[in-house]
Amino acid sequence: MIHHKAAADYFGVIVPKTGGNSMIYDLKPMSWQGGVAGGPSDPGKTGYFALTYSTGAVTGYSANSMIYLRTDGSSHTQFGEMIPALTSASTDKIDLTTAVGAFGASGYKALAYTPDNVDGSGANQFYYLRLDSATGNTVLGRLNPSLVAGTRTISDIANLGGVYSTLAFAADATGASGQTA
Repeated sequence: MIHHKAAADYFGVIVPKTGGNSMIYDLKPMSWQGGVAGGPSDPGKTGYFALTYSTGAVTGYSANSMIYLRTDGSSHTQFGEMIPALTSASTDKIDLTTAVGAFGASGYKALAYTPDNVDGSGANQFYYLRLDSATGNTVLGRLNPSLVAGTRTISDIANLGGVYSTLAFAADATGASGQTA
């Protein structure tokens, strides 16, 4: 999870078995300062708001990494990678505001990763939710970070007709939706 505290963003974990109130651990800031873990976060890298886990099967990304969305100082949405050990600062990979297929799309608020080929969309994809400024509804879309330059990176899939705020992938979903929902 992302934990906002004292104007800094921290990478943390919630332990489900801790009883009525889950313990929240502020592990380390998003970047090291002076080579020491636990120092203040890099003031140039803040605004984190979505986080998902990637197996690393995506070209150009480390194995077992955390992928995030954040808003930078220019109000652009950045898609980037953070290594859980935090041996280096997080790295922005794609500016989603200007990426091919974005067309100025904004309002991103949720991110989920699937290693499976969902409905023919390809394996190792990231799905997002964003608030459509024109309709006020939430849009579900797919982000393919491994495509070469010049090809469509961001693809809106459906206007969900309501306001949604979280997104998760279930590889073993059952019922009418079938598997990989």
